[in-house]
Amino acid sequence: MKPKKCTPENMKLAAKLRREGVTHAEVARRLGCHEGTLGKALKKYGYVNLPPLPGIGFEGKADLYAEMTRLTN
Repeated sequence: MKPKKCTPENMKLAAKLRREGVTHAEVARRLGCHEGTLGKALKKYGYVNLPPLPGIGFEGKADLYAEMTRLTN
């Protein structure tokens, strides 16, 4: 199977599949793209944005943040 290009049209489909709960690996497989290439293309075309939170992500998960804080004290 010839790999498909990560075009804006394919990225629309990829974003739709991700919203439906399809894993990143499965989306890449269905599109015939490498997972890393798919991730870069999703970012390039604006389908993936970082949340407006400081830090590395724990801060947006209250339960996890509380547990991590408890463990470090």
